[in-house]
Amino acid sequence: MEITRELKRTLREQGFIPLRDNINFAVRIIVPCGILTTETSNKITELAEKYGRGKFYLTQRLGIEIPFIKYENLEIVKKELADVGLDIGGTGKKVRAILTCKGSICRSGLYDSEALTEHFNKKFYIGYHYTELPNKFKIVVGGCKNNCSRPTVADVGLTGVELGRVEIRIGGLSGKSQIFGKLLPKTYSLSEAEEVIEKCLNYYIDNGISGERFGNMIERIGYEHILEHICN
Repeated sequence: MEITRELKRTLREQGFIPLRDNINFAVRIIVPCGILTTETSNKITELAEKYGRGKFYLTQRLGIEIPFIKYENLEIVKKELADVGLDIGGTGKKVRAILTCKGSICRSGLYDSEALTEHFNKKFYIGYHYTELPNKFKIVVGGCKNNCSRPTVADVGLTGVELGRVEIRIGGLSGKSQIFGKLLPKTYSLSEAEEVIEKCLNYYIDNGISGERFGNMIERIGYEHILEHICN
């Protein structure tokens, strides 16, 4: 079967990433809150040995990619991952899986970052899964000011500043172009932070230009204008 450019694009949007050899794929696995159990880690190892070349990669956003998977084995790998509760994805013009730190168990953590991330994953990553955005949208949850999960360069980043309260930066960007997120002018409770994220996301959906990141949209429209919308 010929693997056309259009088919590769479709597969990539599902979490099957074409490799530079133009033959094999990497399967990108979503690891909720960056936490693996012995069952899920054993399954990933098994699949890497059985269908790949016996290795896998950790991504910057605490996901995992198993490379060198042949096209005919992609759906098999997907099903076996689903059997242990793991999903694939993390690509395309969508809300990406929420990144967090280990603030729930870390001595520096100021709130239960794992529980909040699980909630945000259900509401934003899963809830907006079929909503196409102008570009990717990354939400990062940080348990304290140590910046381990880099919320300062997320589209929307939360940083714990005191028990149960966070500061929020918006419009951050990392990669080829880098933007330090703009700090909103007060601290927020966790429920208030959820409302801010939802306002930012929906404003981006309504006003972003195709291909434009959230931070670039803020620069185009103006921070003060965005701030007025978020704070109302």
